[in-house]
Amino acid sequence: MYARRLVCVAAAFAFAALGTILVPAAAAAQQQPYVIQGTVRDAQTLQPLADVSVTLRGTGRTALTDSRGQYDLLIQAPAGTYQLQFTLLGRRRVTQSLALGTARAIQVPPVSLELTAVALDEVVVTGVAAPAERRVLGNTIETVAGEEVSGAPGASAVDQALQGKVTGALISEHSGQPGGGVSVRLRGTSSILGGAEPLYVVDGVFVDNSNAALVSIGANAGRGNAGLANRLADLDPADIERIEVLKGAAAAALYGSRANNGVIQIFTNRGRSGDAQVRFTSEVAANATPKRYKLISEPLATIADVIWGGADSVGATVTRTDIQDQIWRTGLSSTNRLSVSGGSPATRYYFAGSYGYEQGILQENDYERLSLRANVTQQVSDRIELSLRGSYMESEANFVIGGEQTSGVLTSIIFTPPSVDPNFDEVLGRYPYNPILGVNPFDVLENWQAPEKVNRFQGSAELRIQPLRNVTVRYVIGLDDYRQASKLLEPPASRSASYTGLIQNPIRFSRQFNTDITVSHVGQLSPTIGLTTTLGFRYTNDRGEVVSAAARDLPPEQTLVGGATQFASQSISEFRTLDWFLEERVSVSDQLYLSGGVNLDASSAFGTDQRWQLFPRVSVSYVLGETSFWQEALGGTISSMRLRGAYGQTGGQPPGLYSRFDNYFDVAYGGLPGLVPSNTAGNPDLKPERQR
Repeated sequence: MYARRLVCVAAAFAFAALGTILVPAAAAAQQQPYVIQGTVRDAQTLQPLADVSVTLRGTGRTALTDSRGQYDLLIQAPAGTYQLQFTLLGRRRVTQSLALGTARAIQVPPVSLELTAVALDEVVVTGVAAPAERRVLGNTIETVAGEEVSGAPGASAVDQALQGKVTGALISEHSGQPGGGVSVRLRGTSSILGGAEPLYVVDGVFVDNSNAALVSIGANAGRGNAGLANRLADLDPADIERIEVLKGAAAAALYGSRANNGVIQIFTNRGRSGDAQVRFTSEVAANATPKRYKLISEPLATIADVIWGGADSVGATVTRTDIQDQIWRTGLSSTNRLSVSGGSPATRYYFAGSYGYEQGILQENDYERLSLRANVTQQVSDRIELSLRGSYMESEANFVIGGEQTSGVLTSIIFTPPSVDPNFDEVLGRYPYNPILGVNPFDVLENWQAPEKVNRFQGSAELRIQPLRNVTVRYVIGLDDYRQASKLLEPPASRSASYTGLIQNPIRFSRQFNTDITVSHVGQLSPTIGLTTTLGFRYTNDRGEVVSAAARDLPPEQTLVGGATQFASQSISEFRTLDWFLEERVSVSDQLYLSGGVNLDASSAFGTDQRWQLFPRVSVSYVLGETSFWQEALGGTISSMRLRGAYGQTGGQPPGLYSRFDNYFDVAYGGLPGLVPSNTAGNPDLKPERQR
C-alpha cells in the first residue's frame, strides 16, 4: 500500500509537471520557430558525416545528421547569441556561435570535424542523472558501438558479441548450444550467495536476464540449475546503436541497490531525418568441431571391455565402434534482416525485422528466432518530444542433453568403452542400453525432447518536456514481459526396461515494470561557472511466476502431461524498489568538473528498519591538456591529458527476496497437508551488501 501511494505521488508529480508546460507551450506555438540547417563533413576528405550530434546549447535541442551529412533543427527560443555544438565519436568537438534574430530560416556554413584518438566529447547517459560529455565524468564508462556488436563474427546474442570489447570483463558461455546463455562478470564475484550478473537496461527498460533453468538438462544439474540459455539472447544485435558499460561503484551509484555487479545499458537504433533508408542483410555461417575425442582404437580388449563390453578376457580381439561422426555435424545457420529508417525533422522512425535459424554441432540441436522492432520519435512541439520504442520476439530452441549427467550424449561417448556398439539392434528392436549409464545416446537424440519456447515484449515510452529554456523534464515508462515454456520428455523404457518415463512442462511468466521521472536545470553562475542540477524518482516492480505440471509412469507414446502419477507446483515472487536521486555538476572554465550526488533507495526485500538506504557518489575531472600552461609547455608532445577520480557506493539485492521472513514449505504427512520451517531463520534486519 505504501509503495502504491508513492507511485500515485510520482504520477501526480508527472502530470503536474506536464500541466506547468501547457500554457508556455501553447504560447510558444503561436510564434514561428527558427529552422536551422547545415552540413557536416570530414575535415580531410570533405565527405559528409552521418550521425553527428548537433546541439544548440542552452535549449536542450539536438538533431543528428543524415547519410548526406545534413541536419535540421526546429528551435523555439528568444533572439540572441547561442553556441551550436557538433560532436561525433572519434572526432574532435566543434563549437561555433550562432545569432538568432528576425530571420527564421538560418543556413549554417559547412562544418568540418577532425579525427581524434581521445573521445572526451562523446555524450554518455548511463550512470548520470542527465546526459553528459565524457570529459565531465570522473568515473569510467566504456562505450561499444553498434557496428562492433552486430559485426561480431558468429555472435547471435548481445552478450556473446561483447567478448573482447569490454576491458576487464569476464564473458563465458554456459554451453555451446545455439541460443545458449552467456555469463558476464564486470566486477568479479562480489557476493557469496547473491548473483554476479550486471543490471541490464534497454532503452530505459530494466530487463530480466534470468538464466535459472526450468528443467535440469546438460551441464546445469550440478551448477545451481543454471540454464542453458539466458534472456539477453532475445535481443537482436543488429538493432543496437551502442552499449554503455559501467563497472565502478561511482559510475553505477545512480542505480543504488541494483548495481552491485555493474550496469550495461543498451540503446537501440533510432531513425534519422531524411529520405527512407532501406537495408537488407543476409548472413550464412557454418560451425563444426575442429577435433574429435581420442578414443582407444587397439582391437585388443582391456579390463573395461571385459567388464562392460562383453570381451572374454584381457587381450582378446574386440571390435571398436566410434560413433562421433554420427553425433557431431556441421551446423549451418542463416540470419536475414530488413530495416527501414528515415523521417523528417519532426518525425523520425526505425522499423526492423529479422529471422534467424541456427543448427548446433550436435544432431537434433537447433534454435530459431523471429524479431520485430519499431522506434518512433515525434516532435510534438518545440517544447515536447515523444519517443515510443517496442520490440516483439519469438524463439524456439531444441536442446540436447549433453554432458555432466548420466543421460548426456557426450557423457556416453567419454565413459563408455568403444567396444560397446550403441547402434540400433535389429534383434532387440530398439537401441541397446548402455552397460554403464543405462541411457543410449542415439535414443536421447531421436526420442527424448527438451524444447524451449519464448514469447517476449519489451517497450518504453519517453516524454521530454522543456517548460523553460534551461529546464528539461523527462518521463520514462518501461515494460519487459515474457513467457518461457520448457519441456523435458524421457520416454518409458529409455533408461532401463523398468523405467516408466517422465515428462515436465514448466512455464515461467515474468513482468518487469519501471517508471522514471527526472527534472534537470542547466544554468550559469558566471561566464566561467556552469551548474547542472538534476532531481529524479524511480519505481520498479518485478513479478515472476512459475507453474509446472509433471507426470511419471507414462503410457506408451505419451507426449503430454498424463500418466498414473501426476503432480503440479506453483511459485510466485515479487519485489519493488523506490529511488530518489539528486545530482549536482559544476563546470569551471569548461576544464574542471565537479560532480556529487546521492541515491535514496528502498527495497521490499530489505528489513523494515533497513528499508531506506543512502548511496553517495562524488567525482572530479580536470582536462589538463586544454589549459594554456599545458598547451605551451607540452602540447606539442602530449596532445591530451585528463586527471580524474571518483568515489561511490552501490548495493545488491539479497539472494532471497523473502529472506527477512521465517519461511515455511508445504509437505504432506499421512495424506494431510503440513508445513515445515526452512533451515535458515529470517533476518528482520536484512540490508544490501555494499560495494565501494
